[in-house]
Amino acid sequence: MRTRKAVLRTVAVAGALAALLMIPASASADGTVGVSLSEFNVAPDVGTVEAGEVTFNVENTGNFPHNFYVIRTDLAADALPIVAEGEADLSGLDVVASIEMPFDAGAMETLTANLTAGSYVLICNVKFPDFDGHYGSGMSVSFQVTGDPGAPVVGNAGLAIDGDGGLSASLLAALIAAAVIGIVAIVAAGRVTYVYTRS
Repeated sequence: MRTRKAVLRTVAVAGALAALLMIPASASADGTVGVSLSEFNVAPDVGTVEAGEVTFNVENTGNFPHNFYVIRTDLAADALPIVAEGEADLSGLDVVASIEMPFDAGAMETLTANLTAGSYVLICNVKFPDFDGHYGSGMSVSFQVTGDPGAPVVGNAGLAIDGDGGLSASLLAALIAAAVIGIVAIVAAGRVTYVYTRS
């Protein structure tokens, strides 16, 4: 009987912990994006960030020098205008920030920009003589910026951490509810065990 009682209580505690874990983690709001540049690919570690100050940690993981441009545009990543031989024509585009000087394989550069909500394209636009441009070879990717600076970071169930980093009312209520569920589950397990023992 004692063994079954312990098992029931263990299950109840596990259920309570599961209830707590069901609360979704808030989306990251640190504004940091890692980007890998290689032949011929631009690979950010996230595809969406919140509006505001965004820092790109750009690493050249390829074998040739690369550069990096952040362009605000509604065009598809592979639909930017071309000058010649795969080099993107930046003259009519909204280039928000860039690392224009190509940097060598294995190097890392940091670029910080204040981004507003909208659609962006991240590219490498290196063009060496007698070679096709890196943009035309596939070094581009679409990137999204959502929301406004200081807006709540919302999880999958609408729970949020406010702009000052404190718990929102909805998140606090959910945590309290999960704790109550856990207490009720443990008490219920004790009652079930008691009835089972008496029977």
